[in-house]
Amino acid sequence: MVRACPWTAAWRRLAVPLVIALLVTTSLAPVHAEWPQGHQRKALLSPGLIHLPAENKTFVLGGKIRMTATVTESITDVAIIDLNQAVSSNNISAQAISTAPFSLLAPAYRLATFAVDNGNGVYEAWMWASGNSSSIWRVPDLLSPKAALVSQPVKDKLPTVNFPGYISASEPRKPSEAATYLFGNTTASGQEVSAVGNDTLWRFDKDGLTEVTPSSKTRPPGRGWSSLVQSGSTLVLTGAGPVGNDIWSFNTVSLAWTKRTTNLTSDRFDHASAVYTTPSGSRFIIIVGGSSGSAVEYFDADSAKDGVRESVTGDGPRSLLGAASLFLHDSHLFLVGGLTGTGDSPSGLLLSIIKITPSPDGSALKFAWTPTYTPAKLAKDKDDGGNSLSTGAIIGIVVGSIAFLVLVGIAEYVLVRRRRQQKKARQLATDSAADDRDSLVTAVDPTPAEIIAAEQAVMANKTGGTTGGSELGTPTYFWDAAAGTGSRRPVSPLSPGEMYPPMTVPPMVSAPGYAAAVAVPPGQYAAGPSSHSPYSSQARPQQQQQQQQQQQKPGPARPHDDGPIYLA
Repeated sequence: MVRACPWTAAWRRLAVPLVIALLVTTSLAPVHAEWPQGHQRKALLSPGLIHLPAENKTFVLGGKIRMTATVTESITDVAIIDLNQAVSSNNISAQAISTAPFSLLAPAYRLATFAVDNGNGVYEAWMWASGNSSSIWRVPDLLSPKAALVSQPVKDKLPTVNFPGYISASEPRKPSEAATYLFGNTTASGQEVSAVGNDTLWRFDKDGLTEVTPSSKTRPPGRGWSSLVQSGSTLVLTGAGPVGNDIWSFNTVSLAWTKRTTNLTSDRFDHASAVYTTPSGSRFIIIVGGSSGSAVEYFDADSAKDGVRESVTGDGPRSLLGAASLFLHDSHLFLVGGLTGTGDSPSGLLLSIIKITPSPDGSALKFAWTPTYTPAKLAKDKDDGGNSLSTGAIIGIVVGSIAFLVLVGIAEYVLVRRRRQQKKARQLATDSAADDRDSLVTAVDPTPAEIIAAEQAVMANKTGGTTGGSELGTPTYFWDAAAGTGSRRPVSPLSPGEMYPPMTVPPMVSAPGYAAAVAVPPGQYAAGPSSHSPYSSQARPQQQQQQQQQQQKPGPARPHDDGPIYLA
């Protein structure tokens, strides 16, 4: 029988916990616990954003690196912001930031994006880079660990559109509503309004980039560098480059443009915007960047009230010049990239966070820079005195648990092996003792057949048989075979010249002990040695004593044909 290796048995018991621990570790551990290398270089400008509110994750797509006022470089890096964790501002080694499993197919920034919610946690992402007239890109499953970006063929050549107003961050929509919008067009340098398509609204969906024809001639003047935001079926267009402060809205169902009666409090371009809904249900459009100073402007989306200019309190950038991408999550504004400072040497921002605090009645908003965003669940755990653990701590615990399980497996293997060795040694000792006992019994105890043969040999010699005799000459004792009694008696020494006649003695019996000269009827005793058998090793001393007593008694002499016999 083949015994299983003790390692196999030990590891089988540990297999399930080890697999679970490894899966947990894999799911928790980020690919890189920091911003991708491309995003860490100098000033990051206008990356694309896809925000997944239900998953608390945001994808940061590409961007442009501004090394000097005249030297820039677009990148292909893609980062993931995990909003389930605490997120630190402008920290390249933030634990909540990781590198996505895919990169852009080509360097790009100011990406127009939309996401499709296909159900069961599967999000399909689409993106188009400003100025790209040949292809659009698609990620079939954005959250897959093996997510990959592919080039999607288009039916017709895409129009050339440069620096339009676009929605900074997209969120998932139903397949029937999945699309995003852009407005305007400039020259390739972005310095002037293009002669073609500068007042055009573009729709970007799975079929590519197409022009939207309004239901009336009313439309905004041509422009570029503006900002779009969508709330339901309404698009809101703000600002223009190089200068502009007007506000327009577009209904995606009626395809009609409407100009708002009130304008922004200042001209803005290359800015970002978001829609914020208060707990009481009020909706506000928030504008960030694109002007001097760090003031944020907001206005009521459902009324014609004038906009409000509000300063951002706390420690933060002195100004927000523009080029920042913006998404809203859990009453916090997240600005990814952007320029700050004054003069000819503006510095770059990586990630800045502004906390929004609505008034009790929801009619006003306050803004403050915050160094760290803490998810509501983590904040509640801290308030309740809970000991919430960071991802790093959880990973440490899991790795330590795996190491402990490995040590337990090794210890179990050693113990199992030692027990088997001890059991084998005991078995060998038992088998050896049994073999020795069987050898001893076989050597000491003659079989009944051997005893009967020895008795017959003795009787044959006593009655004058000559089988196996030996001749001896000795002056010690006389045996008179003719007397018939077999008695021994001393004899007188021989005269000079006389010789004793030859003596015939019985042969030596080969059976050890020689004392058991008793005929045993067949079947009287059980086979094998026994303490109750007269042939056992325990009965042998008593038999030897009886034989010695019989030898000391003189026996009767009997006549012998050959005359006197002398025994030694």
